[in-house]
Amino acid sequence: MLVMVVVGCEIGFWVLLVAGLVARYPLRRPRLGAALLVCVPLVDLVLLAVTALDLRRGATADATHGLAAVYLGFSVAFGHSTIRWADQRFAHRFAGGPPPVRPPSHGWARARHEWREWAKGLLGWAVACAFLVAAIVYVV
Repeated sequence: MLVMVVVGCEIGFWVLLVAGLVARYPLRRPRLGAALLVCVPLVDLVLLAVTALDLRRGATADATHGLAAVYLGFSVAFGHSTIRWADQRFAHRFAGGPPPVRPPSHGWARARHEWREWAKGLLGWAVACAFLVAAIVYVV
């Protein structure tokens, strides 16, 4: 059951993201697009609530709960940059916006970019671990 919720939340993330961008650019409804994009983090809250309730009802913690924690960690760490990445491409393709920003190709600028991405991965790991510890405390 929880696996289906995790998969549903992943699908919901992308559906809301694409719907928000389609409303914003091809349909030229920026307020609707903004409202849909604001709903993207609600997917994380749904996953958090369902996972906590599942554990509270006595479910044995397993890899599925770990998957939910990893999803939440990734979403916190990379969600904003993923939305920004998609927004740049939609703006360029459908609204005549500037070409998407590309990461530096070499040198110190590239090293800084890679360290920043590594730090996001570390943040995602830390959020996942914190979620798992909080879930343990919540259940016990």
